[in-house]
Amino acid sequence: MQKFLLLKKISSIRGIDFLLPFVALFVLFALGEISFRFYHFILYQRDFIEGYDPNACLQLDEKLGWRVRGFCSLRRKCFDSGGNPYNVNINMGKWGFRSFDDSPQDVGKTRLMVIGDSFTQALEVSDDQAYWSVLKKRLPMAVYAYGAIGYGNLQEGVILDEYLDLIKPEAVLLQLCSNDFINNSFELENASFINNQRQRRPYLKENGEIFYATPGTVPALRTALTRYSRVFSFLFHRLDLAQARWRGYKSVEVEIEQKNGAVREYRTSLRTTALIFRKIKERCGNVPVYAFVVDPTPPFYEDFRKLCAEAGFVFIDGVAESIKKEAKKGAVVFVRDEGHWSPLGHAIGGEALAAALERYLSPPGQVRKRN
Repeated sequence: MQKFLLLKKISSIRGIDFLLPFVALFVLFALGEISFRFYHFILYQRDFIEGYDPNACLQLDEKLGWRVRGFCSLRRKCFDSGGNPYNVNINMGKWGFRSFDDSPQDVGKTRLMVIGDSFTQALEVSDDQAYWSVLKKRLPMAVYAYGAIGYGNLQEGVILDEYLDLIKPEAVLLQLCSNDFINNSFELENASFINNQRQRRPYLKENGEIFYATPGTVPALRTALTRYSRVFSFLFHRLDLAQARWRGYKSVEVEIEQKNGAVREYRTSLRTTALIFRKIKERCGNVPVYAFVVDPTPPFYEDFRKLCAEAGFVFIDGVAESIKKEAKKGAVVFVRDEGHWSPLGHAIGGEALAAALERYLSPPGQVRKRN
């Protein structure tokens, strides 16, 4: 009997030993989760419970996939491509707009609604340094600027639809980027390593039907984990970067460039993007839509030009080219990722945009309508 009790005791100890590593992992995970949440709460005033990306003031959204939180402020340190650090003060206004000019001194100015992605959210520059801020300084405009990291043109169109009647703009400025073609297509985004947001988002079928999907490996599991865990969100992000580096950053975008657009999924995305543009133009009605591209990468740039012309947008040339020209001279126009604009890049791009838009202002304060 004593032998039996001794064996039972030994077996119980072995069971505890077996569970100890799992208990330690759980405790470590819990401490990491709590630490991340306290860190985000203290630095970004991020809700302790809510998920997704507090570093960019983003929250999950059933309709859009994600959207910018209103009245969110960030204080961060950035680095330009030369390795020089600088401090950035960021303030999101009403409904997540980076700029929402509704003060008494803005009455009577031309109301310009600016819609875009990370270049318009502009997390690399302070409020008074973004390209749309340059427009406010140069032209008699009240600017309403909304942008979100990773947005495709369909999401931008949804934001436009939500706030167009509220703002009643006299002109709309659509900021475009070559990765829009990737983010407008589930197939292309699923195949991409450098422009895959790996978050549930809406896509548009060629028949005009909207569907929702999450690109990436094991999307349902990933979405569930990153929705509720900031530790897993951080780990997945690092895994994406490591995978991209391991593959030498060779992604479907490279294939499209090398084949000059002769990729089946890309041709489909062109048709989908054309449909999105037509819907945006229809929604705007008589309000003129201006569009510009932030990067001059072929074949995306020329394809944007064609699609804008077909949709009836006013295509503004010279913005990306002006920044590229200064970069060749040695100017530090990009941040550390070599893609987004530095404060100098935003200043150059903003000046080029202001010069172009000024030609459509006649008399001052009124946007000239195109026939």
